[in-house]
Amino acid sequence: LTKTSSHVYGIGELLWDASKDPSKKIQVKTDTTVSGKSIDTKNTLQILEDKTEVNLKGTMDGPLLDGTLKVEAEVVLPSGRIVTAKVDRVFHLVSEENKIEGTWEL
Repeated sequence: LTKTSSHVYGIGELLWDASKDPSKKIQVKTDTTVSGKSIDTKNTLQILEDKTEVNLKGTMDGPLLDGTLKVEAEVVLPSGRIVTAKVDRVFHLVSEENKIEGTWEL
């Protein structure tokens, strides 16, 4: 695991038959950058030969219940299929207006 002020890179592996077959493993990788109000993370989960990727980019302005949130997510399944989602949300639950606006795409 490597960490700088706003960047984390890490790899973890679990091998349950390392002496006979080192390909029998679960591996987790992360490459995450956090800066100010934004996050960019790329993650991989590999079980045996099946690999799934989960990537996320997002920004938040203001508190969670009284601000804006923009997120783009992508999941790449072992079959190669890609699932994406986008969120563009505005919350004003703390103020007198109690207003929620947003766009959700899948």
